[in-house]
Amino acid sequence: MPAPPARVDPIIASFASNIQPHSRIIDIGAGKGLLAQEMARQFGARVTLVDVAQYNQTDLPLTVCDSRALAFADGSFDYALLSFVLHHSPDPDAILREGLRVAREVVVVENVVRGRIRGAITRLIDRGRRFGTGRRRAISRARATNGWTGSPAFRSKRSN
Repeated sequence: MPAPPARVDPIIASFASNIQPHSRIIDIGAGKGLLAQEMARQFGARVTLVDVAQYNQTDLPLTVCDSRALAFADGSFDYALLSFVLHHSPDPDAILREGLRVAREVVVVENVVRGRIRGAITRLIDRGRRFGTGRRRAISRARATNGWTGSPAFRSKRSN
């Protein structure tokens, strides 16, 4: 197995203390699956990938579907990971609700995208351009979706 990209370790470090070994994890918006692959290795986790298209470059199982209507039973997973996915959706609350439905806890690692210019840059990135980074936040132990970034139902920890 090739080494994960350098950006994977700080992302995992931002929430690793909240993850129990040998957990069942769903990675919603998994992209290439490299973060999920490293979680499987580090935590001995059973990880399932979900995305809107087939980008998976790992041997982990992938379900291609709309993340606003996941094809999994309530409570199927210990954790749902939403890594840099919510700011790409016109309806992030629907994705978060689905994560809360299928998992006991949710971990969100997200760019904070505020303002007209940053929003425009994000839309350009979504079309395939690669520039800009933003601030990452890990948010765990989610219990409600009302205003997901400002809700007291989240414990937020700055990762950098």
